[in-house]
Amino acid sequence: MITKVPLNDLKRSSKHYASDVEKTLRAIIKSGIFLRGEYIQRFEYAWAKYCGQKYCIAVKNGTDALTLSARAMGLKKAFVQANTLPLTAQGLMLGGSQIEIIDVDENGRATKKSKNLVPVLLYGRMPSAAELNSNLFDAAHAHGWKVPINATATWSFYPTKTLGAFGDSGAITTNDQILYEKLQLLSGADDKLRHPEQINSRMDEIQAAILLTKLKYLDENIEERKKNALIYAENLPTNIQPVNTSENDLNHLYVIKTKERRNELKDFLSKQGIETKIHFPTPLNELDAKWKKTKNLWGAKQWCNHILTLPLFPGIKPQEIIYVTKSIKKFLIS
Repeated sequence: MITKVPLNDLKRSSKHYASDVEKTLRAIIKSGIFLRGEYIQRFEYAWAKYCGQKYCIAVKNGTDALTLSARAMGLKKAFVQANTLPLTAQGLMLGGSQIEIIDVDENGRATKKSKNLVPVLLYGRMPSAAELNSNLFDAAHAHGWKVPINATATWSFYPTKTLGAFGDSGAITTNDQILYEKLQLLSGADDKLRHPEQINSRMDEIQAAILLTKLKYLDENIEERKKNALIYAENLPTNIQPVNTSENDLNHLYVIKTKERRNELKDFLSKQGIETKIHFPTPLNELDAKWKKTKNLWGAKQWCNHILTLPLFPGIKPQEIIYVTKSIKKFLIS
């Protein structure tokens, strides 16, 4: 009998590659090289290739990836959608960008078309046609996405990401050689001051080795997520709307949209032992931050009030998903 369903379970999802990671860690300990070694170079090459790009800079975390990209690109102004994680705007602002928070439509997509728009591929959804014109993307949720030839993408490898490290890590991928060389200077590849705006933001050998090992399982991971998302879609009540609707969505998170009683539903599921989360509960224009406050972003307000993230991770059992959907149905008739 199912009594508890976690939002994410890293213990379960780690079983596939645990022995491979252990072997790799022993090799690193034996080598005594923990920074600027072969695993960093190998991961940068492998991740760039996987993303369909020429170059990769491995950095400390996803926020640094945004900061470094904004500085290297000279991004003086950035439009950021109000329904995303605050660190997107914060990272860009630290990189020298003037931030303007903009509204979203009923699908949670940015309403403004501009080269200065930095789209966030929330939940692993593919970019819209309008968003594809952008030069810089926050792809923290979109591991598995093939980046357009004209674009630069920033990545987070936070442990709960589809490709997650055993700690914090990030990366930038690009096809622009000049930008790549500037990013190398800005990220502080060694102990010398090579640029006046340099940040020492480096991924360590251990995280690079873990990510390189887990990368072998990424496609399998994505396929499992798609299968589990389909089980949800086939069993959810008709008046509950899945946010991920395209067969190309990567399902980093499985998010639903309910027009009424979202908070009550969340509390009800918690009492059934089902862990949920809201990605993200407060529009960025309502936060106490240094970026420009844009009033009356009704689309983002409605979005943040109606979404709810359900459990989805490698290793979740179909019967657990069915239990979640049955619990939602039970709530709706209560």
